[in-house]
Amino acid sequence: MEKSRARILALLFLFIAGFVVVIYRLVFIQVISAQSFKDLAQTQYLNSYSFLAERGTIFDRDGNQLAVSTQEVTIFANPFFVKDPGSVAEELSAILDKDKEELKKKLTQPDTGFVFLARKVSPELAQRVQELDMDGVLFTKESKRFYPHAQLAAQTLGFVGVDNEGLSGLEFQYENVLHGKDGVVVAERDSHGGLIPGTYTTREHPVNGGDIYLTLDKNIQFFSDQKLKEVVEAYRAKGGTVIVMRPDSGEILAMSSYPTFDLNKFYDVSQDMMRNLATSLVYEPGSTFKSVIIAAALEEGLVGPRQYFHLPPTIKVADEVIKEPHRNQEIDYTVTQILAHSANVGAVLVARVLEDQQLYNYLRKFGLGERIGIDLPGEERGILPEVKNWSRSTKATISFGQGISVTPLQLLMAYTVFANGGILIRPYLVDRIVYPDGRISRPGEGKQGVRVVSEDTARQITVMLREAVKNGTGTRAEIAGYEVAGKTGTAQKVDSDGLGYDEDRSIVSFVGFAPASNPQVAIVVVIDEPSSSAGDVWGGTVSAPLFKEIMEFTLRHLRLPPKSEDL
Repeated sequence: MEKSRARILALLFLFIAGFVVVIYRLVFIQVISAQSFKDLAQTQYLNSYSFLAERGTIFDRDGNQLAVSTQEVTIFANPFFVKDPGSVAEELSAILDKDKEELKKKLTQPDTGFVFLARKVSPELAQRVQELDMDGVLFTKESKRFYPHAQLAAQTLGFVGVDNEGLSGLEFQYENVLHGKDGVVVAERDSHGGLIPGTYTTREHPVNGGDIYLTLDKNIQFFSDQKLKEVVEAYRAKGGTVIVMRPDSGEILAMSSYPTFDLNKFYDVSQDMMRNLATSLVYEPGSTFKSVIIAAALEEGLVGPRQYFHLPPTIKVADEVIKEPHRNQEIDYTVTQILAHSANVGAVLVARVLEDQQLYNYLRKFGLGERIGIDLPGEERGILPEVKNWSRSTKATISFGQGISVTPLQLLMAYTVFANGGILIRPYLVDRIVYPDGRISRPGEGKQGVRVVSEDTARQITVMLREAVKNGTGTRAEIAGYEVAGKTGTAQKVDSDGLGYDEDRSIVSFVGFAPASNPQVAIVVVIDEPSSSAGDVWGGTVSAPLFKEIMEFTLRHLRLPPKSEDL
């Protein structure tokens, strides 16, 4: 009897325990985990798709479109509804110019209800496919980036990928602004993975991207691009760059690199061609750097513009023998003549009056050895060794632009110190951003200039640079009716083994501004490895004439009238 009772109690306990487990499980499923199971169920019959926001437009300073988004057609398929994949693949291959076997492979995927067949094709091409009326082949509209001027400012503007994400240039730098915020659309799908018509719901509406207005001037940019191309090709050079800027504000009017490419066909271009040489070319500036050295000495009161130096044709500094390329006799030059006639020995003697640390500090004040912070990706900082790493000849070689490296944009910024009465202004490319809700931001607004040298020192250097164009090495940059101030530069390139300089390879440049008495435009021209077989390759013979053409066009385009000499 006792055993029977014990069995009954045990069974009752097991029954109650089982009941409690069932109740707990029901509560767990229906109450505690209800939302997670609901979400799991929804993932099995709901699909969410991004509804791409419309990418913002990029304009030049006058509102001309440089990068726009157009509507193109994307062709996709639901393999479950494609009755004859082989036949469909063959017909599509002929129209879309795609591999037949690759298309067939996509159309026979057993585990998906969605495959892309062709992204962003023209409406005309899509119409030809639509006329075939194929089961399971569907169409949707997508935004495609288009560059109306093809090669214009290619490395500066950059480009976007097939998913409308910026991959280079300003398109990459301002991706968050231009892209906007994609929306989300949800639709139900059947047991085969197909979308059920009429079940689409919008969870998040897209927010379109902001429009960007640049400081670039389309006409100046086009002229600069074309003239740079002509010179690089005429001298069979490796490449070149030109930057045109308003020195008083830092606004960049043109930024050209060559060789260049068609932004609408970027997928056929090598990485080297995509480099923006204005910010990524790191080179020894040569004699264009003498102005910075002399400015430091003037500012410290250690030399004067009319002070004479006795210049032998060569000078030995430590183990280095420094010579003049065009002079083999002794001469007496003033500091002004040293700069105007680009005397290497003279620059060495001027640099000697400065302490090493003193000179280094001035170079940093001119913005060298650090990134400018231009609104572009891939900017290089240049090379400025710390004083503790200087050899006994470093100061001497730096005085004529070797043993130190800059980018073209850094050099141009340094020269704006002279154009701005001693104040350094940092350059920028984006004038304003206009958001869909009407808000406007100005990334370049409020940037304060930094005083580097006195107004008197800046004016003295400007007079010297004017003399360099009137009677020195830069005469081919002279423009009738305008005062041009500038400096030539020719620097041999370092040997591939890094142990010396290659006499057959050089970088030639010219940097300057105009009108000298009231500078409105500053330009730097840098040509990499021009061939001597095409003629004399010096800054004064290759880069100065190009500077002249672009400067003259820019001054007239900006309607700045010719002015008489008053310096």
